[in-house]
Amino acid sequence: MPFEIQDFHDLVRLLEAHPEWRAELRRLVLSEELLRLPELVQQLIEAHRRAEERLDRLEATAAQLVEAQRKAEERLDRLEATVAQLIEAQRKAEERLDRLEATVAQLIEAQRKAEERLDRLEATVAQLIEAQRKAEERLDRLEATVAQLIEAQRKAEERLQRAEARLERVEKRLERVEKRLEHVEKRLEHVEIRLDGVEKRLEKTEDRLSKVWGGFQENRYRERAHAYFAPILSRIRVLSSEQLVQLLDEALEAGRLTEADRRDLLLADLVLQGRRDDQTVYLVAKVSGLISEDDVRRAVDRAQALARATDRPVIAAVAGETLPTDVQALAAQRGVWCITDGHVLSPAP
Repeated sequence: MPFEIQDFHDLVRLLEAHPEWRAELRRLVLSEELLRLPELVQQLIEAHRRAEERLDRLEATAAQLVEAQRKAEERLDRLEATVAQLIEAQRKAEERLDRLEATVAQLIEAQRKAEERLDRLEATVAQLIEAQRKAEERLDRLEATVAQLIEAQRKAEERLQRAEARLERVEKRLERVEKRLEHVEKRLEHVEIRLDGVEKRLEKTEDRLSKVWGGFQENRYRERAHAYFAPILSRIRVLSSEQLVQLLDEALEAGRLTEADRRDLLLADLVLQGRRDDQTVYLVAKVSGLISEDDVRRAVDRAQALARATDRPVIAAVAGETLPTDVQALAAQRGVWCITDGHVLSPAP
């Protein structure tokens, strides 16, 4: 039979009165897909909710990661600043270490030079001690002489006492004794004056010893020049002061020598003329007990000045008793011969 509108309204009222019928009606009216649509929508809503929850968690995780990244970058910045500071500190430490190494090297060199100076000083002190010993021996002999004089004075006083006891009987002898007594007193005064002189001379002994020693060395090498310098020259002739003055005056007048060089050459310890390599040459020597670097330089300067004055080859030499190692090295470098108590060292290797 036909389905009318009134019937539809009745159906609606029935469905409102019986809600449980709605599901059965939907199953009959709607297709399977439409029936599953609410379930699908609910699943979509649930899936959307879970997606939003995951998104919220992802956003929270992302925020944590951003914060962690920011903190990591801050720590990295601090670390880079710390590394930069460490690099700068390392650079400064290396610079300080370089300066320290340079300072240590300077101290080592200064210590070496100080030890060399101490060696030379010890050698000089040993010579002074020997000279002092000889001076003390002379003083001992002088003291013995003074003791003899004192003993003589004592005996004279004893004789004077005996003479006084015999005064009444021997007036003439008393006069002679008085004269002798006056003479003894004068001698004692002279002894006291001599003792004062000895003390002053002893005070000057140390200053004079070095000069005397240098003069002794100079005289020895001058007197034995033919023996000491034979390995260097033949037909050796020692120039006297007059010969050297004449030679230098001629060079000064000819304009080959300055007045300052002339004065310096006149102070040379020893100037020789001889033959070497079939030609006439000169030799200028600086003589010292302890040969120093300054002696080497003086010998070189004087040899160069004499070469200009004579227009001849001139050999520079140093001579003495003690030749330190560093001075020998400088002499070899400057082309200076070294003579030490008969031993001749050539500058050539």
